[in-house]
Order: sequence, then structure tokens, then C-alpha cells
Amino acid sequence: MNVVKKSDSLNFENMDCSTEFSVFDLISNKDTLTINYDEKANLHIKFNSRDNSSFIITASDNEIFTIFDNLYRSIICGKPYGSNKQNDDCKDTSAYNRIVDRKKRIVWNSEDNSGNVMVICKKDKEMYEIQFYGSKTNDIIDITVNGYNSGYYPFNSSFLGLYLQLQNMESLKNENIDKIGFQFFKKRKIS
Repeated sequence: MNVVKKSDSLNFENMDCSTEFSVFDLISNKDTLTINYDEKANLHIKFNSRDNSSFIITASDNEIFTIFDNLYRSIICGKPYGSNKQNDDCKDTSAYNRIVDRKKRIVWNSEDNSGNVMVICKKDKEMYEIQFYGSKTNDIIDITVNGYNSGYYPFNSSFLGLYLQLQNMESLKNENIDKIGFQFFKKRKIS
């Protein structure tokens, strides 16, 4: 799997601040999964799959697999803030019951009222499949996870944690890009 990290500084209309957010393209064969913050949608995280309705992540994807494994475990175990922090077990909440089904799959209905759905399945110890259902716009299915005012609170924080873990990937800090298998870094305007 290749990871492309694109960064840009964003200015927010109602704030006197500028901050850097990154867009991550996870590329496996002909499939692409894009993860980014969208400043126009109140800092939501969006997932896009261009080529297929599912995206596969395997243990051979090392850091990416670990990051998605952390996401999956935090939600399935009902610990959205991670096991290192003191937090209550959230398994008995209505949000948990809406996003975790009997097959231990995470079912996330997009919070932008599009009707699109993302399902994260752990196929075995070494593979995750992320399935997308809904209407495509320009061959893209978008899933929105609200950063604020989420109907799935507190589990939206697990997705925010996923984004922060991508931001802090050690291999993206490595200067020898070819050695770690990543394609390139490219700045682009987030629109």
C-alpha cells in the first residue's frame, strides 16, 4: 500500500488562526481511500473510495493496519478514548448499539444526511475490509464523521484519533521515502 500525504494551511472564516491539515490518500492496487478534514463542514473527517465499493487493509500494510486496528478495537471494546486514558465502558450506550452490529462490524451512517454507509469488518487477524454503500458523485462515495455535534458521540473521537495517528505516522517523517515504500509528498489546496 502507498500513502500520499498532502498538506496545506487553512484559514477559517470566523477565527484568526491558520493551521495545517493533511489529506491522506491510501492507495492499494487501483483502489484509493482518501481521509481528510473538511473546514467547510465544521471539521468533519471524510472517507472517499473512488474505484470500488470496498477497500482492503492487510497486516502487510504495517502502520496503516495498526492504525485501523486501533480504531476498530476502540469502538468494538467500547473505549473510544483509548485504553491508556481513564474512561467509562461505552458499550451500553445507544450510540454503541447503533454502530456495532451483532457480527462485530462497525456500521457508520454518514452524518451529512446523504444516506451513505461505511462498514468496517475485521475479516481475520490480518485483514480489514471497509465497505461503502450509497450514491456516488463523480465515482466517489463520501462518508462524514462529525468532529462536533456527532450523533455517534463519543465514538466519533475514535475516528478523530485515527486521523491524528495518520498525522503522526513515523514512516511519513522518514526522509528516505523509497526505502519505506511511499510514493511522494505533494502539497495541494484543500477545496
